[in-house]
Amino acid sequence: MPIDFSKLAKSNALDSVIDPQEVFSALPRQEGRYQYLRDVQADVLRKWFSRRKDAALSIKMNTGSGKTTVGLLILKSSLNEGCGPAVYVAPDLYLAQQVIFEAKALGLEVTDEPASPRFHNGKAILVTNIYRIFNGKSVFGIGGEGSKISIGSIVIDDVHACLATTEEQFSIKLPMEHEAYAELWKLFKGDLAGQSSTRVLDIEAGDPSVNMPVPYWAWISKCDQVAAALHTARTSDELKFSWPLLRDCLKFCTCVFGGKSIEISPHCIPVDQVPSFVKAKRKVFMSATVADDSILVSHFNVQPEALENIVTPENANDIGERMILVPQELNPKVEDEDVKSLCASLAAKHNVVVIVPTKKRADFWQDVAKLTLSATELQAGVKKLKEGHVGLVVLIDKYDGIDLPYDAARVLVIDGLPKIYRKISNLEQTLLDGTDEILNRRAQQLEQGMGRGIRASDDYCVVFLMGRSLIEQLYNRGTVHKFTPPTKAQFDLSSTIAEQVRGKNIDAIAEIVQYALRRDQDWVKAAKSVVIHLKYETKGSVNGVTVGRRIAFNMALRGMYPEAEAQMQLLINSATDRQLTGWLKQQLADYKTFTDPVSAQEIQRSAVGDNVLLLRPLQGVHYTRIREAGGNQAAACIAFVKSRFKIANSLLVWANDLINRLVFEPETANDFEAAMKELAGLIGFEGQRPESETGRGPDVLWSMGNHVFAVIECKNGAIVSTITKDYCNQLSGSINWFVEIYGKASVTPIMVHPVTVFERSASPLATVCIINQNKLEELRNGIKGFTVALSDSFNKLDTSFVADRLVYFGLISEAFVLRYTTRYTKQR
Repeated sequence: MPIDFSKLAKSNALDSVIDPQEVFSALPRQEGRYQYLRDVQADVLRKWFSRRKDAALSIKMNTGSGKTTVGLLILKSSLNEGCGPAVYVAPDLYLAQQVIFEAKALGLEVTDEPASPRFHNGKAILVTNIYRIFNGKSVFGIGGEGSKISIGSIVIDDVHACLATTEEQFSIKLPMEHEAYAELWKLFKGDLAGQSSTRVLDIEAGDPSVNMPVPYWAWISKCDQVAAALHTARTSDELKFSWPLLRDCLKFCTCVFGGKSIEISPHCIPVDQVPSFVKAKRKVFMSATVADDSILVSHFNVQPEALENIVTPENANDIGERMILVPQELNPKVEDEDVKSLCASLAAKHNVVVIVPTKKRADFWQDVAKLTLSATELQAGVKKLKEGHVGLVVLIDKYDGIDLPYDAARVLVIDGLPKIYRKISNLEQTLLDGTDEILNRRAQQLEQGMGRGIRASDDYCVVFLMGRSLIEQLYNRGTVHKFTPPTKAQFDLSSTIAEQVRGKNIDAIAEIVQYALRRDQDWVKAAKSVVIHLKYETKGSVNGVTVGRRIAFNMALRGMYPEAEAQMQLLINSATDRQLTGWLKQQLADYKTFTDPVSAQEIQRSAVGDNVLLLRPLQGVHYTRIREAGGNQAAACIAFVKSRFKIANSLLVWANDLINRLVFEPETANDFEAAMKELAGLIGFEGQRPESETGRGPDVLWSMGNHVFAVIECKNGAIVSTITKDYCNQLSGSINWFVEIYGKASVTPIMVHPVTVFERSASPLATVCIINQNKLEELRNGIKGFTVALSDSFNKLDTSFVADRLVYFGLISEAFVLRYTTRYTKQR
């Protein structure tokens, strides 16, 4: 048989050339789509090659611009140069399989087996997922084991999608039933009670909405006992993959107790526990154009200097086309049902993909959905979408890590913000709500979701954003200003066009959509024009707070506590937001506890002065009495509205979000209590959350004017058929607290609970009133009617007009209790 020596020559070239573009030319690729490199791919490969010896590099390319091919070529080039073994890391198993498929189509040798000799001797690229790199039993080696498998070059693709997994892997989660839970609860129950005795009762009752951090001073002093309890249970399923990653930095962790579980998370990711990763000569982090690059510092300990010059294509105009519409901002009177009906009609001809945060929200779409996909059915469902017309498909909590190219999703709906599952993240969300720290996170999550529907420069998609909380975050809180330039350009263009139907019904919005779906040439030209001249930012956007916290953490790990304290003090000195300042002071106090516990408590007291929701120091926090509402409720209402909102639409968006948070639903207690406090301001009362702010008193306190008050306990997450004795005692205790502070002022005790029946053993006060399911719905409707009336006359509000509406909707102090509460009964 004759030998084809041309193949031999090509094979030799594939294993010898190091310029990645030459590597591509030598590939025995079969598919037509790989016949040439795109301009953006060539740009990135050329820039990477000139800087390939940098220890860490960040590469940014728009969604659908061919990142996978670039990453594979970088690794093959590195292998040819002798910088192996080479590892390609994807966010999950599904995406790793897609990488393998693409590598084989290119003609590159890959394996998914870390034990493969071909991988070890630098002939094949290992394609794996983030779970296999970062876990306590990693085949690559952990901690003192050293590097079991060395890595020369590593590419982490979709790095933004790897974040949640990395955080999960470096966290310990123990359910209430776990053998170590009882020991830790016994160890810290007293310390938690010092923060809030009522929330301790909620945890013991299994309330899933309650999260309580262990005071750092208690955690540090008892860390040896914690280690002993966890070490004993280290082989359990809950600990065997996480304990080895955290055992050496346990004292630099935060422990949070909830009604169903414990979570222990480090202040930053101790990535040094995976020596193979740390020692890799070349680390390449690939992502779409996320606005905040700080994640590389906080999660992977990348030096900030490595982010000063990001590798990007010359132009950023390779992004697919998106029309991004927010129907409920264009007209706040548009209901969720209206948007659903529009999407259902569009699904007759197009694939419509709806991303929702929870199974409960998926139920809202159930009557029009052809498929509802959770993680287990995802791969098969996405395959159907890619193969042809399905209709309307709902994805549960999948805001990243999937590709929906071309006809797979011509319409994409982001229905609500992603649910926050980590307890520490929930705490930070509460403590830093409204700060740039949180806005950047929300913007990144939204961009990830919106990127699912365009996977190439010639792809197009209509994106609907909906959900009251999402819209409030987007506009009133300013998340829209945190988008990356390509997304912001597309968003602004869509908003400008949609402005022509502002205030109109859903049918008018439907007409706008057709310009994109029917490929109207004027729309297509406009859509291309807004991105044609866009350039990438070549300097990474790095948050100074994130960098400083990482430096302090690294110093503390090495026992350099004074240096860690000095770093935190620098951050405090430069902070301008009081919420953030307080949060940073608490972290300074944490490190200070190792050297001077007394001074640490003084710092903690100062921290609470800046942010009342932080941990209360050992000597407690002095309670400040609520400012009593003035005599003119209407004037107070106008002052609140005018100080918060410049236009009527902003008021309606905010009010819709507030109403959306006033629901009976488990794990929403914090949002509900915050909404009840904010509602007080809207209707001209004064509101306060004493229990959250000082550890004592009711969930919510209202001053309703004329020395009249309401003490409110919010049990909106309750799922039992009676009001328990514990809940009854909490309300009675809050009344006792009120009398102690305020004397004989007039007060109404109010319990928010789905039912009105106290259990037999409870002894409620005779004056207790209940906001049950029906009354809460009446209150929601009253708030809605009231704010619509205010918005309709926004520019000419006067006290007479507002007073009349307060009376009409039953929101004046004398009528509120009569209209929106009901009497209780007792179980026989």
